[in-house]
Amino acid sequence: MVILYGLSAGLGLASAFLLLIPGLGWIAAIVIAAWITVSVLIEIFKDNKAQDWLKRCYLGKGPEARYPDVETEMAQFERAAA
Repeated sequence: MVILYGLSAGLGLASAFLLLIPGLGWIAAIVIAAWITVSVLIEIFKDNKAQDWLKRCYLGKGPEARYPDVETEMAQFERAAA
């Protein structure tokens, strides 16, 4: 994910600078298309709050540490459901 976020930042900066240079609009369009593709990949691969909770709950199979007690688990469930 770090690589995708870094690539997204670099492509965003590159597209901004390329749009300022006359005659390089077509290159900027290619860079913007790549930027959109990377953004879609980030959305596909990132975990959301519900996935994190499911990994850490009592029945979860994730490698993360389990919640220490039921109260904490239910409090985190409320945050994930909101």
